[in-house]
Amino acid sequence: MHIPDAMISPATCAVAGAAMAPAWWYSARRLRLDLDTRQAPFLAMASAFCFVLQMFNVPVIGGTTAHPVGSVMVAILLGPWAAIMAASVALLVQALFFGDGGVLAWGANSFTMALGMPLVGYAAYRAVAAGRCSARRRAVAAFVAGYLGANIAALLTAIILGIQPAVSHDAAGRALYFPFDLRVTVPALVIPHLAVVGLIEGAITAFALRFAHAGGLVGTEGSTDAGSRVNLKPGWVTLALLVAMAPLGLLATGEAWGEWDQATLSKMAGYTPSMGARVEQQGWKGFNLLPDYNAERGPAAYIASGLAGGAVALLLGLGIAAAVGRRRGPPPDDGPTPPSGGGASGTGKLPEWLLADQGSDDPPVAERRRGADFLERSLTGISGAAADTLRLEEWSRIAGPVQALDPRAKVIGLGVLLVGCACARSWASVAAMAALVVALSLLSGAPPLRIWARAGLGTVMFSAAGILPAAFSLDRTAPALLVLLHDPYLSITAHGLSYVALAGTRVLLCLVGVSVVVSCTRWQLLLRGLGALGAPRSLTVVLEMTYRYTAVILATLQEMLTARRSRTPGTTPAGRGRQYLGAVAAVLIWKSLQLTDDIHAAMVSRGWRGEFVTGEPLRLAPMDWAWLAGVGGATAVSLLLGAQT
Repeated sequence: MHIPDAMISPATCAVAGAAMAPAWWYSARRLRLDLDTRQAPFLAMASAFCFVLQMFNVPVIGGTTAHPVGSVMVAILLGPWAAIMAASVALLVQALFFGDGGVLAWGANSFTMALGMPLVGYAAYRAVAAGRCSARRRAVAAFVAGYLGANIAALLTAIILGIQPAVSHDAAGRALYFPFDLRVTVPALVIPHLAVVGLIEGAITAFALRFAHAGGLVGTEGSTDAGSRVNLKPGWVTLALLVAMAPLGLLATGEAWGEWDQATLSKMAGYTPSMGARVEQQGWKGFNLLPDYNAERGPAAYIASGLAGGAVALLLGLGIAAAVGRRRGPPPDDGPTPPSGGGASGTGKLPEWLLADQGSDDPPVAERRRGADFLERSLTGISGAAADTLRLEEWSRIAGPVQALDPRAKVIGLGVLLVGCACARSWASVAAMAALVVALSLLSGAPPLRIWARAGLGTVMFSAAGILPAAFSLDRTAPALLVLLHDPYLSITAHGLSYVALAGTRVLLCLVGVSVVVSCTRWQLLLRGLGALGAPRSLTVVLEMTYRYTAVILATLQEMLTARRSRTPGTTPAGRGRQYLGAVAAVLIWKSLQLTDDIHAAMVSRGWRGEFVTGEPLRLAPMDWAWLAGVGGATAVSLLLGAQT
């Protein structure tokens, strides 16, 4: 039931996309107001569910195939706005990575399967299952909703395809894109859906709703309860079973009606639509990494494609849920309702004079914009920075082999390690340095996965922009793994990907080495090591005092924001939050200047006359020499292996 982008005109794509734009915007707005953060994983799972479910092809009348969609089921469980987003995400993943439908036709496919289908199905379900009803009636309502939703989607698809000969044709009357009019498309699509596909969609919707109730995914009213905890375990099990059963979709032979290539379409119509053939040859088909889900390679490749697509849809759904979701507090207590009166606006509501802020021009607390609390975000960021600093201090006090090394040996060894990683030119030399870095992270006593995760994030943030362009090529003669554009030419080459992987690994190893050495050494000892190796003493002392009093200023800032937050009811508007943070910055500058005078007076009172005194002299132990020998040997091996390539 997908519409290929070579079958419809650019004007049709533009109109469908324009029709979907307000639907996407309104859905995001409604989800921001209604979606609970405990339901956010459910929305992501719904996106993956819609993607995987569409891999099941079923034979229909005429020797063609069709597939269920699942958007009506999502509308019943999470509401129609969540269904619009979930189904749109699934269709986007199919268009970008699997060549299913096409990127240009994403708006048209979303209009039929992500807008018309869930809205009609949800309305039908609410009409049949009005009010409190039995489980059997809810199942019947779900079946009717799925049946009507599938047929509405088929009718909309038939109309979009059937109007193409009228809106896009040449002087001779031949269609430029899809050659069959409404007299052909409506019966060809609607009749199979009335007879087969609608029944399957309805049965799947009813069964999914019953399973969701039995597994604790939803409450008793047929939709998720925002105040209750959502049990996602049955959903994960169902998703895994669907992926495992995906090869059943290979049993149905034949193509879906209308999803033909230009050669098949030419045989059926008797001529080749000129613009459709041009779009098929030169139009951008997305990344098309796994065309047709690798169905020709067998069930294993089909399952792998389903896993990959489901994972991408799941991640996109989580991103959308994180962007539009909001955290709610516990459900209100159903206690006794206070009597109205005394200026109250209604039973059980606060009086208007209490809702209004008498001392400022800000809107009432109930009308302030959600998600705009700068104070909350600032406090969270400061707390996170303080927690990271405390965690690094704890790691440096672990009784581990790396912590016991002399700071001078650490600094020298780190410099040699960075030289070895930066000069590695082959995978063999990178492997030699990787063995050293892995051993270093394991001996540190700190959580190795956390260290590698932090370093991996730094690699992506600071080096991706400079490394990734090397994977692309403008040379038509270079062997291409994936051609992205034909005119102008742009492709991804194997040599470019190999270079990106090699360079990214080198950056990752450097960051892991620095992270281990710095996090496993107390800041004062690290600066002493730098000073012993010739760094200016004034520089090391300034760095030490900067590190120490940064923590003091952070604590002061946290106290100021906490005091302000405790005196501010409700949510702080965005404009007022920015003004307050600007004032806080000015106050912090004044406090830091005052703190400078206090620190100088304290140092002078303790006998400081401009000379910095260090602690006891450092001594190199046998373990330090072993560390230096190991780093030097690994670097030498890396340089030798790199020179042989």
